Amino acid sequence: MASYLTRQSERDVVQRYTVRFDWTDNSRTTAMEVLGNHVIHLVTLYSSDVCLLMKPIFEKYNKKHDMRGAGPCIAGCRRATEGMLSYMKWIHDSNPAGEVMKCGPRAAEVLKDVQTYYPRREGTDGWNIPKMRGAYLMAVDQIFRHGCGDGTDSQHGERMHQEFIGKIARNTQRRSSTFVEQLAQRRHDNFTIEKAVEANVGELMSLPGGGDGQREPTAHSDLNATPQCWSYYDHDIPLCGNTVRMEGAYTVEVSAAAGQLSSRNGDKSSRTFDIVWKYHARNTVRSTLEEKLLFPIAAQANKDGRWIDSFRFTGWTEIVKKDVTRGNHPTLYRAHPDYRGQPWFDWGLFHFAGQDDNTSCAGMILGFIRFETPGFPTPNLVEKWGNSVPEGATDHSVYVVARCSPDFQNFDEKFVTKVTLIPDEHGVYILPLKRLIGPLACVPNMSEFQDHPANWLSVLPYRIWGRYFGNSISWNQRSA
Repeated sequence: MASYLTRQSERDVVQRYTVRFDWTDNSRTTAMEVLGNHVIHLVTLYSSDVCLLMKPIFEKYNKKHDMRGAGPCIAGCRRATEGMLSYMKWIHDSNPAGEVMKCGPRAAEVLKDVQTYYPRREGTDGWNIPKMRGAYLMAVDQIFRHGCGDGTDSQHGERMHQEFIGKIARNTQRRSSTFVEQLAQRRHDNFTIEKAVEANVGELMSLPGGGDGQREPTAHSDLNATPQCWSYYDHDIPLCGNTVRMEGAYTVEVSAAAGQLSSRNGDKSSRTFDIVWKYHARNTVRSTLEEKLLFPIAAQANKDGRWIDSFRFTGWTEIVKKDVTRGNHPTLYRAHPDYRGQPWFDWGLFHFAGQDDNTSCAGMILGFIRFETPGFPTPNLVEKWGNSVPEGATDHSVYVVARCSPDFQNFDEKFVTKVTLIPDEHGVYILPLKRLIGPLACVPNMSEFQDHPANWLSVLPYRIWGRYFGNSISWNQRSA
């Protein structure tokens, strides 16, 4: 679970974790490592084998302490962990005043769940410690006096001490009379360079010309000046296919079909694939790439005998795209069959016309492609010309090939959401890149009795944890 959570397009889930020490040994782990360990623990509580692994432990503990029906259980541990993580983030966020005024009962409920479902060992005072009272007063008292907890959080100063002092001090003369002055000057120089790079990061990361580093034209020229961060579930969201960088280029020559094909599946063995990577050392991953990406594309071409001739397309294994759902922040998506020895296929959220309110479609990204053969019935050309695509028509759009889920879901209502995929090539879609609206963190719902996961688990990103807690507070928003 830990390795999967760190290989995601949504990188705002687990920033750090540790397996060096015991999970409950907080004395030798940092705060961010403890936070990451709790996320991994929560995802494990939703796995298929959790009842097999942990239910006997809970039953033994409850029987020993005569707590049948009121002691630790799987559902209770889920609720307590979700409440604790979301409450911690909510304290640091800026929240409506009415929500803060009515948060007391919900905060007490979260802390009570922690006491009930995570009892401390015998020989201690249990949860009768000052930190429990402080955790409650932070919401009902301290925020009223001093504002959100982010203003009094000291972790930023501790974390940045090495950045502001330790590293810069090496570039000074280390004399007591001039140390402070030189330290401030070095910090000012570094800050100026950082701001210059940040302001021009888009231009620095883009490379002219084709192949790796290619930059695609933007459909909305004013997106860079738009500060709004759109929701995944807005129906009028401005779809954007603007890319910053593309890497891992390869070209695939697909042979003509052997005979007329009339079904979408067709005969997969009737076509052959000739893959040429830009970096020739990657030719060894051909078999994996065929299984994940090439056959579904051939099946799309075979649909209703739409295209029986040979065709060619260019693909990439990595792409950096600006997403309006993240304030145009560049997001890296990876669909690589052998990234440092292991496959890495990111997940994303896709926008479809006619989807239900407050829902979106999840999908596993299989690759990014662009068709090079004139007259090939690409999705954009079929939408424009129907089945009568002119022979010389070209489409320079970049498409994302994804295996999508059968249902539209809201991934903000639950901390962990189960996701299923349409089996085989029936669930593979070739979509314009603009339909990819944001990243998603998904891990396989592993089981020792299954070679392939029956479903996947989507994890709520860190930036939304606070809203998960805030939405559970009962208060009259209109009167506030």
